[in-house]
Amino acid sequence: QDLPSEVTFKEKEIKPKLRDANAPAKVQSWLAGLGDASNIITVDACAQTRLRLKLQDPTHIDEQDLKTKGIEAVVHFDDNLIHLLVGLNSDQYAAEMNAQLAAK
Repeated sequence: QDLPSEVTFKEKEIKPKLRDANAPAKVQSWLAGLGDASNIITVDACAQTRLRLKLQDPTHIDEQDLKTKGIEAVVHFDDNLIHLLVGLNSDQYAAEMNAQLAAK
């Protein structure tokens, strides 16, 4: 009888995410497209690639401006809730945006 071949299992290497050194400047430019800091009620990272924002007035956002500044898409959920598709550093961008909002 043939014995099964030896099987080895190698865990996937844990690879830390590459942080975006330009996050502060990006977030600052996004704030202008979002109608300024005063238009943002809350910011959270969600689904690994998105920022979930609750806005005072979503009519103040400039989606075209945001897309020229690296936002992949703007998704509207209800009157005041949007998602910005920002890529895999959404947690970093959310933290940076909250820091900039707190400083205003």
